[in-house]
Order: sequence, then C-alpha cells, then structure tokens
Amino acid sequence: MTLPPGVLSECYRLRWRIEQTFDQPEQKLDERKAWGKSNTAKTSQAIVLCRAHNLRQLFNATRKTEAAIADTKVITAYHKDLDRRVAKAKAAGRAFPRALYQARYRPTELSLQFLRWLRYHLLRATCYGSALALLRLLMEQYL
Repeated sequence: MTLPPGVLSECYRLRWRIEQTFDQPEQKLDERKAWGKSNTAKTSQAIVLCRAHNLRQLFNATRKTEAAIADTKVITAYHKDLDRRVAKAKAAGRAFPRALYQARYRPTELSLQFLRWLRYHLLRATCYGSALALLRLLMEQYL
C-alpha cells in the first residue's frame, strides 16, 4: 500500500498489454478451440501460437523499419486515447504526462487489416515487393 498511484497504474497498464497479446489469437485469428484434450496437444498448440505471434511481431517490426510503412489506424487510435486521457485529467484538475506516454509508446495489438493482409499473402505465392506495395496502399487508404 506504499506505492504511488502512478506506479500502480503503470503496472496495471503493462499487465493489460500482456493480456491483449494473449487475447489476439482468439479475437483476431479465430483460434478459439483447443486442438485436443491431451497435454501434448495443448502444449503443441501453445508453442505454435507463440511462434506465430513472434513471427507476426518480427514482420511488423520489419514493416516499420525497412519498408517504412506505418499502421496509421493504430497510431491514430493511440493519439485519440491520449487526447481523451489528457482531457479527463484536466477536468479532474490533474496533469497528465503526455510526453512520457508518447516516449514509451509501443502498441501491442496489430490491426486486423495487417493480419488479414499477412494471412492472405502467406497463403498465396505472392512476390514480396508487390505484397509490400499493396500493404503500403492499404495502410494509406485505411484512414
């Protein structure tokens, strides 16, 4: 009970990001059922889901750094949320450390549009360059 409220709030926020990561396979990848009832089947499914998550995150990082394609929907939603939080803090007579939150910005969720694009081009024999060009176009028009 000796922690300041901001520290406690930050711990909860970090925990919530972990929850979102585990929620993505169920909500966005339609992975709702266990593959089997045995421990081996459940372990195999967990390993495959973790590897799929890591590969998505790796490709997402490559998309941002090498191809310079920004997921504008996720970024816009983040800034709208920050604006809402600043207004709420101001209405309560408190200051909101917007610069701190922007410096620590690291979105956990991937947009459904990106996941659909990735799934589509992984299942088809698509040239990487043309797939990236299509992704760039999709991300620009998504607003």
